[in-house]
This record gives sequence, structure tokens and C-alpha cells, in this order.
Amino acid sequence: MTLLTRIKTETILLESDIKELIDILISPSIGTDIKYELLSSYSEREIQQQELTYIVRSLINTMYPHQPCYEGAMCVCGTGGDKSNSFNISTTVAFVVASAGVKVIKHGNKSITSNSGSTDLLNQMNIQTTTVDDTPNQLNEKDLVFIGATESYPIMKYMQPVRKMIGKPTILNLVGPLINPYHLTYQMVGVFDPTKLKLVAKTIKDLGRKRAIVLHGANGMDEATLSGDNLIYELTEDGEIKNYTLNATDYG
Repeated sequence: MTLLTRIKTETILLESDIKELIDILISPSIGTDIKYELLSSYSEREIQQQELTYIVRSLINTMYPHQPCYEGAMCVCGTGGDKSNSFNISTTVAFVVASAGVKVIKHGNKSITSNSGSTDLLNQMNIQTTTVDDTPNQLNEKDLVFIGATESYPIMKYMQPVRKMIGKPTILNLVGPLINPYHLTYQMVGVFDPTKLKLVAKTIKDLGRKRAIVLHGANGMDEATLSGDNLIYELTEDGEIKNYTLNATDYG
């Protein structure tokens, strides 16, 4: 049975299936037509939580078999793909959070399914991204570093053409915020699809975060908004995942 057939027929894929999928997607020698069929078919299936964990760990282990850690660091990031034409909210939030003394390792990318990605904004502001190796030194000095996904995961460039061909969010939108090169203590993730909140929250728990918030904003945004209800899945320090709705009017 081919991988494509298994993707289309099997309810749950094995870790070996996921590794085969990732190996194909990051291969420079395999054509975009094959990648297109596999990635589009996979993104249309009902994604199982363990599969998302397999994908994330496969990519991390490929580049960082001994993933570095900076105790107490967090990342704020969105999946993109909400088609809201908003500005780079999570990148802006990174500055605010760091100004409060939180160590922020912001991992971002160029636009793929949105108008502007984190790296696009930083380029316009003439802000340089930091290498993975130099992150601890920069973080000790400034409380905030930006790591570009194309530099930290050069293998991802072999996925970019097919993602643009598909032209809509895929499983890789969910993966992006979860593959920070550093093992994080805390994380906040905005998700474009409210039906994927629990999936992402459970995966974040699998990745060993101490606390995290996964959210979906009013009007379909992958950001918290002031204009309506925000759906929240919170990972607490005791490992519980609880969900609730948050509205700006709750605070005045």
C-alpha cells in the first residue's frame, strides 16, 4: 500500500508513515507534483493528535537531535491563514511581552498563506534575526530574539513551492508555531481554525511546555481580538487542559 493510499484510507497513521511523508516533503530531489498530492491529501484528512506530534518531532529531530533549551523562555506565534488582512500582531506582542521582562524567543517566517509574515515585518524595520547558536547571548542582553524559520530550518525551503501551489492553509500552518528550535517553557499560539484548538493544545502538552495558551479570536482570527469572544484552550502547570471563552468586556 502506497503512502498516498494510506493517507486517504487509514484513520491513524504510524510514526513511520509520518516520517516517510516528511522525508518526501523536505527532499530536494522529489518533484512538486508528488509533494502537492501528498500534502494536499494529508491536509484534507482528519488529523489525529499523535500524528501532529510525530510531524513536529520529526522536523525538530531532523535539525536539532539535541534540542537546545533556555529555561523560562516563551514564544508568541500564530498559524497564519485566517485571511483577516491584519497586521503582524504576534510580532508586535513579542515586543510588549519582552518589555515586561519575559524572555521571548520569537520564531517566525515569511508570508506563505497571509499578506505579511513575521520576517517580512522585521525586514521592513531593518531588524536582524538571530542565529540559533547566538540566541542565549542575545536573550541575556535584550530579553527578545527573533529567529527566522528559513535560517533555523533550511529544509523548509523545499516545502515552500508546494505550499504556495496549494494556496490555502495546510497541516504545516499548525506545525510552524510548534517547531521553535528551542525547547520552550511557555507558549501562546493563535490558530486559524477553531476546530484545531484542542489538537494543538494536546500537542503542546506532549512537547513538554509548562504552561501554554492556544486561542482563536472572533471573526475567524488566529489572534486574540477585542471585537468578540476568544476561544481559549489553556495548559495549566498541573498538566490540565481547560477551555473557556474570553471577551474584552469581561475586563471593563
